[in-house]
Amino acid sequence: MNSIKLIYYGLVLAFVAGLCGSVLGYVYLATKPRIEMIKDEQLKSSLELVLPGVDGFSEKSVKGQTYWVGLSGGKTRGYVFKVESDGYSSNIELLVGVSPDGVVQGVRVLYQQETPGLGARIEEVRVGEESAWFMRQFKGKKGEQLKLRKYGGLVDGVTGATVSSEAVSKGIELKVSEMLMVVSEDG
Repeated sequence: MNSIKLIYYGLVLAFVAGLCGSVLGYVYLATKPRIEMIKDEQLKSSLELVLPGVDGFSEKSVKGQTYWVGLSGGKTRGYVFKVESDGYSSNIELLVGVSPDGVVQGVRVLYQQETPGLGARIEEVRVGEESAWFMRQFKGKKGEQLKLRKYGGLVDGVTGATVSSEAVSKGIELKVSEMLMVVSEDG
């Protein structure tokens, strides 16, 4: 009799697990288009934040690299691209806007799950300010200037978040030079 109860409970558990899995799958499929739409809207508003003063953006893809060309009056005013770098406890995704000569115009964090109070401070906005102080440091800089001060650059790291600071700084520096080469090859 105990073996029959065991089988019965096993089948009930399997049924409930299957039902829950099906409901979860349905909810995922039902919400996926809305989630994608929201991500696209956030990307569009972020493009305008990291490369201000342009009329619109044209998306391009070259050698597997997707970037956006900022246009104003029919002329190229800059480029925007994504940067992905390994932080201390998560992948850090950024959006970076640069002028045609490689000067950073703006940086915005798209995703990070760094340690709260430490690495997550890369997005910290101080009282009375409108944007993250760490990210603002990159604006107006190019090339070697994008490095942290301890490596000869002009960017101050976040105290207690050395790995996150270095990940952002190195990621931006490398991706800017890489993307400028891609853009120059694309013409």
